[in-house]
Amino acid sequence: MATDDAPRPNPFGEELKARRLGLNLSVRAAATRAGMGSHARWTQVEQGYVSVKGEKIRTEAGEDFVIKAARAVKWDIPEALRKAGYDPDTVHIPESVEDTPPRTLEDLWVKLNDQQRAVIYNLARIMVDPDAIVDPQGRTAETQNRPVPRVLFSAEEDTKDTGR
Repeated sequence: MATDDAPRPNPFGEELKARRLGLNLSVRAAATRAGMGSHARWTQVEQGYVSVKGEKIRTEAGEDFVIKAARAVKWDIPEALRKAGYDPDTVHIPESVEDTPPRTLEDLWVKLNDQQRAVIYNLARIMVDPDAIVDPQGRTAETQNRPVPRVLFSAEEDTKDTGR
């Protein structure tokens, strides 16, 4: 019979999982709620290990992770820090998630709503192809026989230009 050589979860990981399940949250939902770009790290902390080339290596949660995760599962932050082995009196606890600087573009991306993501996508598309600029009625600058504007169309500007 094969034995599982995986490191056991630490007390923080076990409690984090219990609190997440108590709120009926999936790992992905909890990580998103915490403003984390990836749910994989959340899983690693709950399990207590990360797999590297087939080997299971014990992992711990950093202070930033503990704070974000505690907020996501409505856990008292000083209590969560103690459970993870930190002294809450020596850790800077931001007043809100927004006070915690994001570490990757992905961290920012998950905080955007669908409309904000669409705006960024369109801006990137326009930088690649200026003819891709489309006004609210779906017309490009080229189909209106106008030069490509330096700013995006707005419904108000479009009404002034067409007299509608």
